[in-house]
Amino acid sequence: MPIRDLDPEKRDDAREVHNYIKALQHGVNRIMQDDFPLSSRLIREIHNELMQGVRGEHKTPREYRLSQNWIGGSMPSNASYVPPSHIHIPELITDLV
Repeated sequence: MPIRDLDPEKRDDAREVHNYIKALQHGVNRIMQDDFPLSSRLIREIHNELMQGVRGEHKTPREYRLSQNWIGGSMPSNASYVPPSHIHIPELITDLV
């Protein structure tokens, strides 16, 4: 079913899911077909694909976050999950790759 045929309230979600598929395929293609290594550059490319045409598309695609975020709750102290601080992201990405 084309996205335009979905209930308007579900279109944004459908676009984001579609982008997850495209972004994953982009990463696989770069690694398998282009023999491109897992790297910070590739992670940024995948993020760019993920953000195309969806909510947040203008919130610095290809860039790592610059502030603390969390899931659930109104602040980090009562959140369900608090990821590592933004100041540690470059070092953590380096460890990953």
